[in-house]
Amino acid sequence: PQVNQARAAAAAHFSLPLDQVPEMGPGHAWGSGTLQARAVAEFEAAWLAAGGSDERLVNVIAGFVALSSFNEQVLAAAAAVDPRLAEAFAVTSYFGDGTQEEIWNLHWAFHGDAGGRLDPTRGFTAGLHRWRQEDLFRRTAAIVRRNLHATAAAWADNVALADVATLPLVGYEGGQHMLVGGRGDRANPLHADFLAFYEAFNDSPEMGRLTTEQFALWAAAGAETASV
Repeated sequence: PQVNQARAAAAAHFSLPLDQVPEMGPGHAWGSGTLQARAVAEFEAAWLAAGGSDERLVNVIAGFVALSSFNEQVLAAAAAVDPRLAEAFAVTSYFGDGTQEEIWNLHWAFHGDAGGRLDPTRGFTAGLHRWRQEDLFRRTAAIVRRNLHATAAAWADNVALADVATLPLVGYEGGQHMLVGGRGDRANPLHADFLAFYEAFNDSPEMGRLTTEQFALWAAAGAETASV
């Protein structure tokens, strides 16, 4: 809904048909920044009118972590509403998004039958020798770590953008973002096995190390408050 509201606001402002305001385009960015700024300004006025302290209120404008060029236009649109309004810029600080297909293929490379078929009776829940499980976890962590480092480069891009606007960069969502990608049906034995593996990996030392690394990379990029 937020995407379409932003696009509709831009279409109305620039007198364009909605289909000429593509998602993630400059019109969408303008609409997002404008509507966010108006909403923040309205909330700030109500907060102060109710006796809230300005010191306890931080006005945040948010963008998309992988699209610093989009975010530049979001901030410009917000500044056009009120150049003094924004006090922080926020993107997600999570990692692992988009890794599910590679992890799924790795998972079943370990557990498929001799013909390469997906066989739930040979899956994670059927048991692995300890060294095989550790190897699977290490390889999964390597996939997620590549994604983490690519995401960290996007954090640095957004820190640079926020610096130009003299704003701190903060995180509004964080932690691992390893989605199962339509494989969450526990009634399906293949999905159930994959979910059991995901749960075990999330509780593993490898995930602990990845999360520690996430915070280190976030701080190294120059970002401030992170989220989990």
